[in-house]
Amino acid sequence: EALAVMHLRRRHLLFVLLILAAWLNVAGASGWNDYQLTIDPGYKICRANSLDVCLGHSDGQLIYVPSDYAQTGPINAYNVTPTHIFLHTHGRTPRNLFEGDTFENVDPSQQFFFVLDKSDDRLTGPFTIAEFQKQPGVPAEENLQWTEPRNPNAASAAIVGWIFLSAALLMIGWPIFLIVGVAGLAVFVVRAQRRKLHGPS
Repeated sequence: EALAVMHLRRRHLLFVLLILAAWLNVAGASGWNDYQLTIDPGYKICRANSLDVCLGHSDGQLIYVPSDYAQTGPINAYNVTPTHIFLHTHGRTPRNLFEGDTFENVDPSQQFFFVLDKSDDRLTGPFTIAEFQKQPGVPAEENLQWTEPRNPNAASAAIVGWIFLSAALLMIGWPIFLIVGVAGLAVFVVRAQRRKLHGPS
């Protein structure tokens, strides 16, 4: 009986781990972590998913989209000056999990740079770090302070995520708790009957 209860507990733990994995996967994909972040009057960073972190106008028109370029990925950091917006991006690589897989992954080992001239909204790049530092208007490296884009509503996203996780645990987990409880009660009753028949050991 004890072995059966242990087996049920292991299955319950596995269910919980699977739920946590699913929750993290959903939270990391499009949905709760998507956001629009104003970085300068008229300009914002838009996150549609982990790969598509773009620069756009406040009216929704996009300026930098990773898929418009061969290897560049999501915006990893930005810098705003009175005349320019500078972008630092990761790269992206094919996932290749199976034949015909068209999905891509973010590649943090690659880095690219872009320069937006706010006077005419002209975006140039991608540049290597050496090419970027030679562009007009780019401050000296020691004076260039990069800012990582973050969800301005992170607290709300976290609350929604925990509500979903709690609901999933409640809906999927209660039968497991019920089975474990019944099994534990059965073990207790059987042992009590054995002690009654055979006396204390």
